[in-house]
Amino acid sequence: MTENNEIKALKIDKQILDKFWTLSESSSAEIIKATDQLVVLLKIKQKRNTENELSQELEYSVKRLVKGLASSRETARQGFSVALCQILRKFDVVTVEEFLNLISKHLKLPKKESKAEKGSSFLGESLAYLTLIQSGRLLQLSSEDFEQHAWPEIEGELKKGWEGCSADVFSLLITCRKQHSELVNKDFLKEHWKTKKLFKDDHFTKIWNILMEGTSCDPVIHHVNKVVVQELVNNKCSLGKFWQAGQGVVFGKSQVKLLNLGFHMLLELLPLVKTADEMKQLLSRETVKMWVKNVDGKLRDLNPLLTVTKTLGTEIVNIMKSCNNSDMQIAIMKSIVQTQGFPGNQTTKTLDHLVTQLSAEAAKDYGNYLMQTLIQQIRSVDPRPIGMMTSLHMLIHLRTLVSLSSTAADHQWQLELLEFLMLHSYWKVVKESKAIKHCNHKCDEMEDKIRKQFQDSLHKSLTQLLIYKTENSKTLSVHAYKDTIYLLATYVQTLLDDKTSTVALVKPMRHQARADWDTVFKHLKEIHSKVIGQCTFENLKWTLSLSILTGDSTTQGDDTSTEYYGRLI
Repeated sequence: MTENNEIKALKIDKQILDKFWTLSESSSAEIIKATDQLVVLLKIKQKRNTENELSQELEYSVKRLVKGLASSRETARQGFSVALCQILRKFDVVTVEEFLNLISKHLKLPKKESKAEKGSSFLGESLAYLTLIQSGRLLQLSSEDFEQHAWPEIEGELKKGWEGCSADVFSLLITCRKQHSELVNKDFLKEHWKTKKLFKDDHFTKIWNILMEGTSCDPVIHHVNKVVVQELVNNKCSLGKFWQAGQGVVFGKSQVKLLNLGFHMLLELLPLVKTADEMKQLLSRETVKMWVKNVDGKLRDLNPLLTVTKTLGTEIVNIMKSCNNSDMQIAIMKSIVQTQGFPGNQTTKTLDHLVTQLSAEAAKDYGNYLMQTLIQQIRSVDPRPIGMMTSLHMLIHLRTLVSLSSTAADHQWQLELLEFLMLHSYWKVVKESKAIKHCNHKCDEMEDKIRKQFQDSLHKSLTQLLIYKTENSKTLSVHAYKDTIYLLATYVQTLLDDKTSTVALVKPMRHQARADWDTVFKHLKEIHSKVIGQCTFENLKWTLSLSILTGDSTTQGDDTSTEYYGRLI
């Protein structure tokens, strides 16, 4: 490029000059548009020159863009780096050697400069190297050209080793190791980096230090993050161990730029996890707590991390959808629920989406976990293992599991859930008994809010079964669940007939109401033994008969109750 005679802006087409203003003071969409227009204009100007000669407009543009990477004007760094990347991709006449020379000349300031100026130049230099890597030009150089032109400019930086290594230098090192291994070979690494292999457990902390250095361009996410994750996979490193090595640092100081790094690294790592154990390591208590704090915190709408944390929630749901590993699915559910329960709107929405994606095996595991946890909650005295809101929402999830598509054909599982909901909706378990299902633990006291949620989940589950279509079937589940409904009624009969004082109704049933129930159950048995076509009436009769247990009928006179159930049967 011209060294002696600087090209003056006055000689440059005003259309081109105007693009620099747009790049430095515009939105992302306008930056992209201005970049495309600038490339078109420069191509027109370049046609007047020979294949190996830069037009004065192209030379001026590259130089101005490189210098502008150190500018603090609004979107200058972002806009100029985008434009430079495209110019490097479109104009081979701009050589890597010339580009590196411009970086050395305009972005490496002498020591006498102020701290602020040094900081701007450092950031500009980082963006320049990042632009070079993202343009793909380093990969296009032949070994001879790279060694002759590019290597002398970067060799010194690559020889400094781990100490003080920047994200840009590390990214260059990885690129050179892959594309120019004759220069950056094992001997080079052993001499200058004291290792023959960069990616292994012993170096995880050092790599995290480099990633944290890359946050100097926050909120822009450094390219090295993706490069590091890919190398971890290529070298068969444990993603869980890698995350554990950095989690405490990125989430330990509540610095926005470090939190941003942590959440973006999770977005890169989570889709690559292959085992439940690694998923538990990534979705640790510390991780989940920090995610919930930022996605559902009191000042969430003012939180600069809201977008990335909402995106993380969406990504977790997508992982659940595409995951065929039930152990991983249950690891995701329990990691969140066991750590935070259902603390806020976004977290709860995420969990509600997750539960609908569970496989049959994971759904049963999660359902059993919910039932066990709810019993522990009911039996406990303060401090209780979970909060009230978590208890209530767990019951909503139980309701969801009743008609989950993955378990639609498993009527025995639906019956287990319905029996559990039925028992704790209207009965107390006065003493333990293995003779009656779900009575393994004494459970005679329950807060009214929880009891009402049990009842609500039960009734909504039964209503859903009346209209729900089983998977791959055009037949309403009113037919498919005929036996399930009958067996549930039989379970109720068992509870009512209990002579061992294992269970007791929350609200004692009046004599007439019990007589009505016995009559209803008798007719249910008769209908059940007949043709399937009559099962709609059987299920309707069963659903209506639940009013006997709700307490509404028991507050009325016996005549009213008798008249009502007389019409029913």
